[in-house]
Amino acid sequence: MLKAIEFGMEAGIQNIIPDIKAITPRDPARPPKDPSRPVTGRLKDSITYNKLARFSFEIGTLNQAPTYAFYLEFGTPKMPPRSYLRKGLIDNAEKLQSVVAKAIASRLS
Repeated sequence: MLKAIEFGMEAGIQNIIPDIKAITPRDPARPPKDPSRPVTGRLKDSITYNKLARFSFEIGTLNQAPTYAFYLEFGTPKMPPRSYLRKGLIDNAEKLQSVVAKAIASRLS
């Protein structure tokens, strides 16, 4: 049973990562105001998850994240937040729950 739950949690996280990446600011479909600045996709590429321990995962910009990732998420005194991680998790909470439940059920049957 515990392995099924852990499997379900990981399956759910893997399922919503693309949705979080889709709302990440600064993608090629939304060019920068200053056209001389390249759109690299580094922030989007850095979004992933990490399994810390049994039933413990972290989702975020974990691998070589650009320094501006934190400032986009939480804002600065001069810039409002452009949340993509928290918004992505909140917007996909029901989807996450559904995928986790289905994955658990598939492991138990």
